[in-house]
Amino acid sequence: MQDSVQRGRGWVPSTVPHLRRLLLLVLLCGLLSVGATRTVTLQVLADVFWQVACFVAFTMAIFEVLASRYGSRSNQTALRRHPVLEISVASFLGVLPGCGGAIVVTTRFVSGQVSFGAVVAALTSTMGDAAFLLLASEVQTGLLVIGLGLGAGVLCGLVVHAIHGEHFLRPSPRQVDMHRPHATPTSGSLQSQLWAVLLIPGAALATLAAFQLNLDHLLSLDEQTMVLLGAGATILCLLAWSLSDLRLGGTASGAGAAGSTVFGKVAEDTNFITSWVVIALLAFELTIQALGLNASELVAGVGFALPAVAVAVGLLPGCGPQIVITTLYLAGGIPLSAQIGNALSNDGDALFPMLALAPRAALIATLYSSIPALVLAYGYLALFE
Repeated sequence: MQDSVQRGRGWVPSTVPHLRRLLLLVLLCGLLSVGATRTVTLQVLADVFWQVACFVAFTMAIFEVLASRYGSRSNQTALRRHPVLEISVASFLGVLPGCGGAIVVTTRFVSGQVSFGAVVAALTSTMGDAAFLLLASEVQTGLLVIGLGLGAGVLCGLVVHAIHGEHFLRPSPRQVDMHRPHATPTSGSLQSQLWAVLLIPGAALATLAAFQLNLDHLLSLDEQTMVLLGAGATILCLLAWSLSDLRLGGTASGAGAAGSTVFGKVAEDTNFITSWVVIALLAFELTIQALGLNASELVAGVGFALPAVAVAVGLLPGCGPQIVITTLYLAGGIPLSAQIGNALSNDGDALFPMLALAPRAALIATLYSSIPALVLAYGYLALFE
């Protein structure tokens, strides 16, 4: 196979991205083969499947079904012509527990379907997977935080839209296409068939796990069975994704055979996001393990600056640090003001696809989301604590 093929006036890599994807699997095999990193790697792979991939796939499947029925060009144009409606919808998608709704918004931004203000709205309103933990433990507090996130997301998104306009920092189609290689009919079919099998049972089990139920005990399974199943499912998804690049040519939009069906689109986007989350979480967890850091000790004794520290932690992509903050709040280690600040500043896993495709936009969007987080956190501290 040639290393590249001509497409229009440019050249499209065909095997190099495929080899890069396989390198991730080689890295994972290496980490799993070493005793010092095996446990952390297995847990990360399981967490990515149960806490991220299942919710992303389920949310995107719903979105693609709705888009196929109601996503005509005229409807999309009408939504774009009404920023209040677009940003309100984006904030609502973001505030849904889990990261799937916010990821839908961020991926649509890089493909030119929503504005930068909508991205800021979704990132401000989302609490990621930590929302499940808070709702399961303190329903009223969870609804309060979700309500604050929804309102702050709409307001912040509208302000950003008024300042920057619709196309601020959106990457060009060529930039996006370089990062989103194209799929073959065979590999696209493999991905779509895999997620067609995993989607419903995966989403159902992931929802139970999100509400802190022990699935091994609930299903009368041996200890760590769900960890092994989740890790194995993540590796299968990454393997199918790593084969999705062996194709000559393609379209500028990145829509190959894998994108011709709902499951094809869901599989390609979900596996792409999953790969980035795996890389980021492994880097984070292995660094924490190597340095012997403890999140509880890091925030202890901070005092008045604690809400600001929680907001700063929220700037870290991924749901792991945010779940730690919520756990500390539920254990009485930090006040509600800090929890509110973290909930509004954190972007969950929704930031990963933007960091891959539009890094500058991702960084500025997450910094914008920290502004209402600081205002509401210290406002709550001043009024109620």
